[in-house]
Amino acid sequence: MAIPCNELQQNINYLISTFEACKPIKGDDMKLLLDLMVSLNSCSEGGGGGIPTDHNLLLGLQPLDNEDYYHLTEEQYNYIASLVVNDDIQDIKDKLNLLATPPTYVRPTSSINNITGTYEVGSTVDINLTQTFNQNDGGIITNRNIIKDATVVANNVDTFSESLVVPFGSTSYSGNINFAEGPCKTNNIGLEDCTGKILAGITTSPSRIITGAFRTYFGGVSTFPTTGAGIRTALISTSILNANNNFSFTTGTTNRRFIIAIPNNKTLVSVTNIGTNEILTFTLDSTITVLPAGGVIEQLYKVYKLENAVPFSNNYTLNVITN
Repeated sequence: MAIPCNELQQNINYLISTFEACKPIKGDDMKLLLDLMVSLNSCSEGGGGGIPTDHNLLLGLQPLDNEDYYHLTEEQYNYIASLVVNDDIQDIKDKLNLLATPPTYVRPTSSINNITGTYEVGSTVDINLTQTFNQNDGGIITNRNIIKDATVVANNVDTFSESLVVPFGSTSYSGNINFAEGPCKTNNIGLEDCTGKILAGITTSPSRIITGAFRTYFGGVSTFPTTGAGIRTALISTSILNANNNFSFTTGTTNRRFIIAIPNNKTLVSVTNIGTNEILTFTLDSTITVLPAGGVIEQLYKVYKLENAVPFSNNYTLNVITN
């Protein structure tokens, strides 16, 4: 029965740990090391190892062991002779590296909790950010910050909080973490190998975006409101935040007055009764030009009205197009 390949490495590691720098390696230890190297190479080529388990490799020769067990075969000797030219310990380690696979190094990463969302302009959003650092194989944190748009709002701390009055457009939050150089790791044969070591650097957390948008108001009313605040109160329940340029609503069979209020940067193109294919004429009301966005801050709006003599006879769908 042979020692499994996954146990050969621990024997090599242990044997090397007993060597003293700048001193010759004992003959028996040399033979044992080379035998282990040959078996390790056999494993890497698809073999199954070849060291009998009835010898205690970690303790060396036992009283009943035959010293000839440590004698290398001609094939083993020729293989090792092509690698090892003397018994200096550093040279042995250099040759062992020929069988080594460099360790895998993973760069640090960072992230910020996700607060991305779309909110009404003028509303207040509580921003509570925490930046997290995954060190992986890098060094320790040397500095960190949280950035709002292009401005650092938190330096060398992990958190940031504010009450944001949402503006129109995008507000971006991100973070940077600087880290030191990471340590070297050991390779598959237990030797330190700095190939690919993580150098000092920076990791950037993904941006979190708050988008500020306006509401679009539409629907039937019993009487026309005389203020923008009145329109908001009457139609807030059917309004759409950040509506696209094509939307619909139903008329019901009760009201004969209808309102469409859109942000000032848009224009009403057409309103079509889907049931009758009729183009309806909504007129611009010049007396109401602002609505309280977010319930607080007045924003410019265009308000269009339609007044029929009687309510619609059916609950029609009106298709609205803006640009």
